Amino acid sequence: PNFGLVIILFAVAVKMLLYPLTKVSYKNTARMRELQPKMEIIKEKYGDDPQKQQEAMMKMYRETGVNPLAGCLPLLLQYPIIIALWRYFQNSIVIRQEPFLWAADLSAPDPILNLPFEIPFYGDFVAGFTFMMGLAMIVQMKVAMPASTGGTQQKMMMYFLPGILFVVFNRLASGLSLYYPP
Repeated sequence: PNFGLVIILFAVAVKMLLYPLTKVSYKNTARMRELQPKMEIIKEKYGDDPQKQQEAMMKMYRETGVNPLAGCLPLLLQYPIIIALWRYFQNSIVIRQEPFLWAADLSAPDPILNLPFEIPFYGDFVAGFTFMMGLAMIVQMKVAMPASTGGTQQKMMMYFLPGILFVVFNRLASGLSLYYPP
């Protein structure tokens, strides 16, 4: 069997299992976007008293049935899987020297571009699957967050989070980067 395809099929299966939670997360995000004007009014009204501002926000969340933390649940459920796969790809003899597309070894990074210098915490190469993962995350965030919504913080996070993951995943096993795309 081709282990690259097995990893992709496993990722699809995990996404399908988590789809109900992801759907709730997206609906909750849309409802939070609708509440943005009310949240701004509360911030203006209780700008000098953070305690009252927090109480008013919580009351609004209860009345509308919105949970501000619901968007994180699908991600939190995936972290144990990612940690287990990270350990598996580091230590498994089964996937050593197993090729997939341009990666010669799914248990090692897949450099597609060697840099003439080394970047601290990043390395001296660009990993292919990691680069594709970062691009896929940016595209997914652009689709999930329309251009008309979101302030500068959300737009900055749209590039900051994929950038951080790109730096962290660059030196990890290519099989993990193959699994992780959104």
